[in-house]
Amino acid sequence: MEHNKTALKELLEIYKEEGINPKLNTTDFKADYKRLEENQTSILIQVLIFVGAFLTASFFLVFLGIGGLFDSESAMIFLGLLITAASLAIPYLAVQNTNTEPFAMALMMIGTILFSAGFMGNLFDFQLFFWIALFLALFISIVAASHLQKFAAIVCFNLCAYCLIWDFKIQIAFNFLILLNATIVTVAWLKETSVLSAYPQLGQWYAAIMNACSISMIGLLCGSVNLSDHYYNYGEEVIGSSYWWVSALLLIVLVLWALNETLDLVGNKAKKIPILIGTGIALLFLINAPGIIGGILILFLGVYAGYHLLIGQGILAVFFFTVLFYYNMNTTLLFKSILMISAGVLFIALGAAIKRVYDFELSKDEKETS
Repeated sequence: MEHNKTALKELLEIYKEEGINPKLNTTDFKADYKRLEENQTSILIQVLIFVGAFLTASFFLVFLGIGGLFDSESAMIFLGLLITAASLAIPYLAVQNTNTEPFAMALMMIGTILFSAGFMGNLFDFQLFFWIALFLALFISIVAASHLQKFAAIVCFNLCAYCLIWDFKIQIAFNFLILLNATIVTVAWLKETSVLSAYPQLGQWYAAIMNACSISMIGLLCGSVNLSDHYYNYGEEVIGSSYWWVSALLLIVLVLWALNETLDLVGNKAKKIPILIGTGIALLFLINAPGIIGGILILFLGVYAGYHLLIGQGILAVFFFTVLFYYNMNTTLLFKSILMISAGVLFIALGAAIKRVYDFELSKDEKETS
């Protein structure tokens, strides 16, 4: 992320020197980043806020249920709409003060659930509930003025889409939902300079949106292509392993693109083709383990963007999915051995690549300071 910010500043300087107008309001753009730095909170605090808001919303909804509010569909719709509107208005009225985020987050959860539940009719008919919640989450992700609200709305959108795909039993659709999030994350981090130049209004929301998409991708991989009837004895296999390779192939393409951009970054263009071919062959051995490939993609992007949180997500995802597939009873011991060997070779190569990138950045900084 720091690398791309530096590149963006350099690009703006070039535009200025050449007299090019990129149709970018630099004053508003700088104000967005300044506001981001002023209102930035640590990941631990954001997690605590999210958990606290979730617990508060849960207890309040239980209280409303005991009070008999759920007996009236019109009351739920009206109150849900009112609370949701209030949750979106509070961050704007408070000038995006982080102190208001817990309250706004709790209200958003309560309002979204009440409004969506008001259209259910039958208590056990959740399909309409998920449709309403999906579109409401999409709307909130666009208009919300809170980082956590945008993050939660995007995750909620993916969760509702996941539940609908599961309900309709369209197995292959999971792969394209995973691809949607993976593509957004890949394009956004590899082309951050171009994206922010074209859409400067995304400036202060960028990290929240990208983190939501990357975590949603990991969640979808956990809850779709990695599950089979060996985990759930419903009498019918809703999620089968026959489509794992679809997600894997799509993610391999994105990994190779990220690797290609990283090699261009460090100036290693002479050996680029052999490296890409070798990496592609190694990744094909993991074609039945798309979760590991997804983790590698996030790790590559984190290294390229210099964004440590994304690197952490990638490391945890690779470790988690490696363990998950090793204990997967639906895979053979031979496949597990091939998977572990391939993963080990990739990790060694990735470690060397990461060191090369950081050495390159370090030498570049030393030259600039000298």
